[in-house]
Amino acid sequence: MVKKDDEPQSGGLDYTQAKIRMPVSLRELLGEKAQQNSNTLNAEIISRLQSSLAADQSLGDPEMIALWADLKKEIDYAEQATGKKWRADTAAYAAAHSLLVAQLRRFQPPMENQQEIFATRDEMNKREGSLNARLEILERCGVIIKREANSLSALSALAANARPIGGIFGAQKKLRPAPSHGKVYEGEAEKLISDDIMQCGYVLVVDLEQNPEAWDITDEDGSKAAPTHGAAMSALLVSIPKARNDVIEAETAFLNAYKQHKEAEAMGMAIAKNKLQGHRLGDLAAVEGEAWLASLAK
Repeated sequence: MVKKDDEPQSGGLDYTQAKIRMPVSLRELLGEKAQQNSNTLNAEIISRLQSSLAADQSLGDPEMIALWADLKKEIDYAEQATGKKWRADTAAYAAAHSLLVAQLRRFQPPMENQQEIFATRDEMNKREGSLNARLEILERCGVIIKREANSLSALSALAANARPIGGIFGAQKKLRPAPSHGKVYEGEAEKLISDDIMQCGYVLVVDLEQNPEAWDITDEDGSKAAPTHGAAMSALLVSIPKARNDVIEAETAFLNAYKQHKEAEAMGMAIAKNKLQGHRLGDLAAVEGEAWLASLAK
């Protein structure tokens, strides 16, 4: 039986009377709870109103309250889909974890220097595209060939034409005196071009000591190239070192811009690691945090 609604002890607080209407079922439920908690009905209603208001303050603003409700829905879905409680079953936990992470990612803030990151990324992609286009033309014309595990095709092509692979088998050969009528590669140019071609995943199939007009190459459509085409391919070869340096420069700019974002994420992971130290999730946070820090050092 519910206790009689005695006047509440003031405890220094001012009270006022408020007559409210409520469903009979709600009053009966409140009465049951009051009896369980050894409260009067009045005291039970006041206690629950105070708890509700305190919960609103602790849960945050309306957006946060809505988020907690969404998270609860995701947990309910994981439990309904698996038929198990998420804290007692691996599959239910994995489903709940993935759904909760997806909900939180909706609130991920933009990167601090997002415009700089996007601009440097676009410039890097542009320069990589330019370099790859040059390499593709050189490959189609038979000036270079991909340096793959299956190198028999490269060796066969070299043997058939008796051409050296620029530098892949050792030191570069000394340049002979340049003929007066053709394109020449002076000083360290041969080694520079050969090394850059190799760094791009290719090897030379032409002799840089030879007049480019004498190169046995094809046109882009696969037909026999005119002698003047060698000069064009030679000019394209000469442009590779600079094009590759341009890519490296753009990559460095992008990584420097992105580093600020990675450092912020690493800081957050370190905070989580310290908070979870000694907790069963601490090892997971440590692994992820250290992975971020390691990526910054690359």
